[in-house]
Amino acid sequence: MSAPCNTSNECYGKLLCRDGTCQCEAYLYWDGSNCYNKKTWRQTCGSSNECVELLQCSDSTCQCRETDFWNGDKCVSKKVVFESCAFREECKDPMHCYRQRCQCFSSDYWNGSSCSLRKTINSKCTTHLECSETLQCNLNKCQCSNNDYWNEIYCTKKKSVTMSCKIENECQEGLRCFENACRCHTTKYLNDNACLTKKDLHTDCESSVECKDTLRCSEGTCRCDESEFWNGTACIQKRRKDESCFSTNECKENFQCAKERCICKDTHYWDGFECSLRKSIIVSCNESMECADSLYCKDSLCGCKDIEKDSGTKCLESMECQETLYCARDICQCPATDFWNGSLCVLKTSLNGTCNSSIECDETLQCKDNRCVCCDTDYWDGKYCVERKGYNSSCSTHSECMKEYMCSDNRCDCPDTAYWNGQTCVQPTECEDFQSGVSGVYTVWPIGSPTHVNVYCVMKGGDKWTVIQRRHSGNVDFYKDWYQYKSGFGNVKSDHWIGNDNIHFVSSDGAHELRVELEDWNGQTAYAEYSTFSVGDESSKYVLTVSGYSGTAGDSLNHHNGYTFQTKDLNTGYASTCQGAWWYQDSCAYSNLNGKRTSNSWGSYRHRQRSQPTSMTWYHWKSQYIGLRESMMMIRRKYQKH
Repeated sequence: MSAPCNTSNECYGKLLCRDGTCQCEAYLYWDGSNCYNKKTWRQTCGSSNECVELLQCSDSTCQCRETDFWNGDKCVSKKVVFESCAFREECKDPMHCYRQRCQCFSSDYWNGSSCSLRKTINSKCTTHLECSETLQCNLNKCQCSNNDYWNEIYCTKKKSVTMSCKIENECQEGLRCFENACRCHTTKYLNDNACLTKKDLHTDCESSVECKDTLRCSEGTCRCDESEFWNGTACIQKRRKDESCFSTNECKENFQCAKERCICKDTHYWDGFECSLRKSIIVSCNESMECADSLYCKDSLCGCKDIEKDSGTKCLESMECQETLYCARDICQCPATDFWNGSLCVLKTSLNGTCNSSIECDETLQCKDNRCVCCDTDYWDGKYCVERKGYNSSCSTHSECMKEYMCSDNRCDCPDTAYWNGQTCVQPTECEDFQSGVSGVYTVWPIGSPTHVNVYCVMKGGDKWTVIQRRHSGNVDFYKDWYQYKSGFGNVKSDHWIGNDNIHFVSSDGAHELRVELEDWNGQTAYAEYSTFSVGDESSKYVLTVSGYSGTAGDSLNHHNGYTFQTKDLNTGYASTCQGAWWYQDSCAYSNLNGKRTSNSWGSYRHRQRSQPTSMTWYHWKSQYIGLRESMMMIRRKYQKH
């Protein structure tokens, strides 16, 4: 073997003379003494040299490589996911042959290139297939369904009432885990293995357990005890003397609610402990308030009054004054809660009551447009007019805050259409100015814009993006003229362009970044981000400034940097050829997201030189002009205001 030769006759046995040396034929191997036929699949061997082509010697037998399998004739590449198969050995590891298809095991999922172990509870995900059995992908996390809970191994059905539990999450919705059992919440009661909402005031009942807490079932109706009243949510003790009230029903027996205070009824007086009935004539007394109307206390007896003095008349004691007046500082006058109407003292008017002058109104109120109201800088706190509160002050209603604020989460805050810039409330100029974390349509007032504009805000965690372009449904034609691209068109909830003027107003500070999200017709996605992005005004023909690429889609926009915007009717360099509107270079170049929404492909850059691509494209994603299905362009500030 390998001896020098001129002809095959000089070589031993089955050796042939090739290239000046004695060698075995390609289908033979040298065993040290002669040439023998190479061995086929599963035949014993000492080295891979003894095996036929594509086989290798492993564990002393000729075998296919790990990436191949024996099809009965030769080694061929193992099959990928969903390809037809007959045996497990035909599929790439770690797949198996199930229902004549190469598939991942039930504990795995296909991630696009291989089988990966399915994810456990709370792992990030995009589809249900990524999650372990019994889990589902909800809000990009592997979670149990609403009807199940995680038992540290898998999701299992939530427990019904009276079943044992350790934590509340194990119980069905509406139940709580109390004393190691699933029970009704305190606002409900158990009836035939079902939790029913406890009943309100004046609702029919059979037992007190059916009534809301503090109510009791009396005479077949949920009601308060006689010593209590219903405040709208619970039964509480009736009010005593001088305690605040809104109606007489809230006050104890023989009291009435006047001026939002519990006082004795007109027929009673306060004896220091309770309201007692006023005394009739010739009954012993200590002061006139103990006597019935038209009587006064004289010589320790209730008797008739003498001629009564008018308001403003000098006096020594109140019994000298006309009814409703009393003697104070030696003058007959009305109590502080009343005013003199010319003939008697009348209770001053409370908030929103009718009036002719401010003297008729309660303390701190003023008469305006014949109504007793607080002045514009004050609000009614239930008793008095007090000064309205400033930014971030605690509140419970809008009226407590200065007029430019609203009460939100118990704090005086800017209205929904504005945000706090550290000194005052200003209207938002883009999505980052909103405190909300929910994606949707918002109204902004871009700096320099003569009017507001509706935009779609994408809120992703702490990131807040203003969408300037979206291609999604294909129901909007993007081959439009200069004016339409200047002003904007489409539906901001779906396919739209917000307008070059608006893009300029938002990005003109030079401190914005751009994110482009793409999806092809196979559902694959990619993105590109640019740390610098702005668009000039109309006089510059909306010139593009963009740089600082990062992402997965490749840099297909930087080639358009410094170029002006083109439409089919203005600056028509390539807008007509490319069937869109864009910052075209010397051709359709490398991106054309406002082109036709089609799956057509124009191949590589070399092929493009023969025929310009007219579809939505982003060349550097796949180094081909492939038509895209969806795109979204959105911008945000590099540094947040707050």
